[in-house]
Amino acid sequence: MITNTIEQMNNIWIIDLDAWNPSIIQLKYMSQLLEIPIKIHGLWHAGNYDKNDFLGRLIKDEWVKTFETSLAQAIDYNWFASDAHLNMFRHSFGYNDIKCFRTGWPM
Repeated sequence: MITNTIEQMNNIWIIDLDAWNPSIIQLKYMSQLLEIPIKIHGLWHAGNYDKNDFLGRLIKDEWVKTFETSLAQAIDYNWFASDAHLNMFRHSFGYNDIKCFRTGWPM
């Protein structure tokens, strides 16, 4: 499991989280409301966009895709272990403006 880490650099908070962490929405909301600059890095290892993952196989409701879209837009840097995984994500959402990066394993 990914450990949540927070460190302050140049008065900007850097927050690394599993991308499916629902607190991302609250962090983004509070940072903008209170004008506290943060950068969120989300590590995507699976999701509804991946038909090999249980979220992609078992949950067919539209809320899952809407939630993942919101997470991806709230995250400043979306990280993926492989180009194939990153491309699967992009193909599922169709967004080219979301910042996505490949990091490789382990992440």
